[in-house]
Amino acid sequence: MCRPLEGQHSTSGRQLDWRSNVLPSHMDATPSEQQPQQHWPDVVIKNIATHLSKGPERTALLHLVAMCGVSSHWRSVARHLDTDTTLRFDSLDSFAASLSPLESKFRRAGSAANWPVLSRLQRLHLVAVNLQDLSTSGSLLRKVPGLEALVLDGPASNLRMATLYCPNLVECNYRVPSEYCIDAALYALSQAPQLQVVELTASNFAFMPEQLRAAGALDVSELRIDSQLYKEQPSVTRTCYSHVDNEGVRALVDSICKRWTIQQGSRPFKLSLCGASSLTHDAVAALLRLPMLTELNIGGCARLTAMDKMRLVAKVKAGREQLESGLGSVRRHRHNLIM
Repeated sequence: MCRPLEGQHSTSGRQLDWRSNVLPSHMDATPSEQQPQQHWPDVVIKNIATHLSKGPERTALLHLVAMCGVSSHWRSVARHLDTDTTLRFDSLDSFAASLSPLESKFRRAGSAANWPVLSRLQRLHLVAVNLQDLSTSGSLLRKVPGLEALVLDGPASNLRMATLYCPNLVECNYRVPSEYCIDAALYALSQAPQLQVVELTASNFAFMPEQLRAAGALDVSELRIDSQLYKEQPSVTRTCYSHVDNEGVRALVDSICKRWTIQQGSRPFKLSLCGASSLTHDAVAALLRLPMLTELNIGGCARLTAMDKMRLVAKVKAGREQLESGLGSVRRHRHNLIM
């Protein structure tokens, strides 16, 4: 079992420095000028201890949990992170758990730890964090220039900060809190040059057709416009609520087709409309116009008939066959290399 208590410690062949030598500018002060010691929340200690003792090899999955959303309560725990690291940062209100002796040692060591070197971090999960505060949470994005995948919620300003400081962002999952944030969120996403996968999750509101038209204009290969209610309870059918309607699907498809016409060619495209319970055959007719649809998720679309679903299955199958025919020589060469 690893004991990250003093100096550097090894896990999975790598060295973890629980007391980083790198200090942020706002912590570059003498010991007498620094703030009093603060303890780690109990859940942080438990997550770190569990991972170090039982975690898989070559993985440094670290769960950092902040008290009451105040980021000054959390500190870095790793100087070096693997390239496939996922860093979860959740804001919770309170914690109540008994600490083991090992966890108590983690707690004492945590207050002296400094901010991490996150230059190799590729995936980041932010929950209930305000990134506008550059002195605390917002400064985190400045430390992850190589970030490729991001999951976040909150105001659209969070998304603007992410696209500003993370130019290599490829995948973004944004839980939209209200309809008033959609326009700003779509504009922020349009400013990410490397973006390929976008997920917009609606929380108790419906997308307007013009908003879906703007979403279809995003130059991405995968677009997921899902309902948060469906994600929470996929087995419950809510025919009285749908975050996307037939008109919205038509606007979305029109925008995607127009984008491909301007680019003079179509690419493999994946689409998800989970929870859109009001969609009918009119939406199906629109989806059939997509040139190369290789994946479609319509979970929770309760009003679609069996015939509608069969037509969509045939559409996706045709798109995959079209993709296979275009990449057949490359795929065969790849198989030869593997064998």
